[in-house]
Amino acid sequence: MNILIMCYTIVGFHLLKSGTMAMYTLFLMSGGMVAPYVFGLLFLDEPFLPLRMAALILILSGIVLSNVGNKKTDKRQLILCIAVFILNGFASIVSKLHQIEPEFKTLTATEFVMLGGFIKFVFGGALYCTTKKQSERQISRHSFLFPATIIFCSALAGGTSYLMQLHSAAVLPATVLYPFITGGSVVFSSLAGVFLFRERLSKNLIMGIILCFLGTIMFL
Repeated sequence: MNILIMCYTIVGFHLLKSGTMAMYTLFLMSGGMVAPYVFGLLFLDEPFLPLRMAALILILSGIVLSNVGNKKTDKRQLILCIAVFILNGFASIVSKLHQIEPEFKTLTATEFVMLGGFIKFVFGGALYCTTKKQSERQISRHSFLFPATIIFCSALAGGTSYLMQLHSAAVLPATVLYPFITGGSVVFSSLAGVFLFRERLSKNLIMGIILCFLGTIMFL
């Protein structure tokens, strides 16, 4: 699961260089919702409800609308968005399966998050050491402090939120949990992009975000 997370994180970094935070989050969280939703219907015997299917269609419509007529989204960005969509979808399925495993002894949610963080640290460190030149790794203490703080805050926030998500996955059906997470993430990340990074949202992207939010409300 953490290999999937690292892959969509790296792809996301490349996407954020040229795309907006709202666009990235829209595809990231939608993939994390659609894949486990369909998986829950097909393989976990979760109930099919017409209202939730309508909500899913509404959210997918929001994704399509956000990219219709958007001249800033080139083919490369679209490919990266699709990759993020698929990778996060499979990562969500794997985490759900871990939480509902009935036959084999598994790690607790806390152990799962901690081990995942360790794996990402080792994998990320190996990538850093193999892709950066020695001269680029020789940085001063002052220049290291800011990125280290950002990384620490990201790990703390991500680990805490993911721990709560795992606890929720043990008691909530995938058809409820992941769409709810998606809607909140899309809305708040889009607002963060506007207020923190002064990103400009197109009319189509704003409408897409609104549709995603409405679709999320319909799952409740």
